[in-house]
Amino acid sequence: MAIVLPLDRVVPPVRPVQYLGSKSRVVAAITDALPAARPGSRALDLFSGSSVVAQVLAHSGYAVTAVDALGFAATLARATLGIAASDRDDPELLARTIVASAPPVPDLEAAFAVERERERAALRRGDADTLLDQVVEAPEAWPSPGAESNDVLARLPANGYQYGLATVCYAGTYIGFEQALETDRVLASIAQAGTAGWSRDVLVAACLSAVSACAFTAGKHFAQYHRVDVGKRTEFHRRRILQDRRLQVTTLFLRAVRCIASAGRKNAGAHSAVARPVDEFFRDVLEPQQLIYADPPYTAQQYSRFYHVLEVLDAGNIPSLQQRSDGTATRGLYPSGRYLSPFCSRRDAPGAFQRLLKFAARHTETFALSYSASRGASTGNSRTVDYEALVQLCRSSFRRVRHIDLNHRYRRFNPVQMDSDDRELLLICSQ
Repeated sequence: MAIVLPLDRVVPPVRPVQYLGSKSRVVAAITDALPAARPGSRALDLFSGSSVVAQVLAHSGYAVTAVDALGFAATLARATLGIAASDRDDPELLARTIVASAPPVPDLEAAFAVERERERAALRRGDADTLLDQVVEAPEAWPSPGAESNDVLARLPANGYQYGLATVCYAGTYIGFEQALETDRVLASIAQAGTAGWSRDVLVAACLSAVSACAFTAGKHFAQYHRVDVGKRTEFHRRRILQDRRLQVTTLFLRAVRCIASAGRKNAGAHSAVARPVDEFFRDVLEPQQLIYADPPYTAQQYSRFYHVLEVLDAGNIPSLQQRSDGTATRGLYPSGRYLSPFCSRRDAPGAFQRLLKFAARHTETFALSYSASRGASTGNSRTVDYEALVQLCRSSFRRVRHIDLNHRYRRFNPVQMDSDDRELLLICSQ
């Protein structure tokens, strides 16, 4: 399972996790369209996501501030940009020590021993249907109101890394039982070792990378795990669950540590990463920037829905679940109170774009805005602000607006709609 996606025309950024709309395939074309960094040049990467663009800007000579509302994205940025890295840091050595010595947690191992052995036996036999049965049967860690508390969950302290957040919350659904237990051992060892700074960020980012690679979901995101109720199973599901459940978290973790640590060392400089919504971040920015790059969400699909598992594991705290009207948890096991972006609301998006553009016009010489133009609303991914309206908003804040088609088409997850004409575009705005 690939962890990184090399590029031919620029120093390859690492792609720590699978990310919707990732710019890994077009980052060379984006950077070709941007001004070259001058000595002391600063750049903002707003909505930094997997940090791919921030890495290339850093390597190009910019001092980069990566900004995203989600905490796990800031962890990825700190790791891949080498923020606070020093010559004394050796994440690879720490990772090998963690894998070699990560202790099991007896209560957790015992609570899930039967299902783990059932999973192991099914993998040995190549029995996909038993694995798919586990997906359907996997108990929710958060019971419905009035139900008895889950004994394992009750033993979790405020910091879930110590006892098994991944296993109690996601084993058997998004990832396998063995994979979840491995994830918890790794995260517990990182926390118990007291690892801090850049090394800690590399190790956590690498663990999130491994979980992303193992996810039994469409596109390796976490909006929902595959629907595999009896009658809905396909040969694709059977092949995919055998493939996904056979992946070893520790192997993927070690591989990701090497890639992420290498990128961080190459990119290290006067960079920073901020976990805040952009509207809040704007209030504290006073100094001018040579470049501001933004890749905001532009559909009604809230992007926090696709990464909530990574966000929970990064924070290390037990989430309360969003509930349906009947009091049961959502099928995706979404946490309540997760971040909702105004850019994903038809009502709020125009105002959010206006604030973004006004901020950019006050603080930069060049503003670059990524956008994907949809062929229509029938896909469920219609844009909250259509492209023509967005161009007009740009022209209301900047004198010159240049349009670049990056010659890339995104594939949709629905096989019927794989002939997508969702074009990747770039607007370059200047005064």
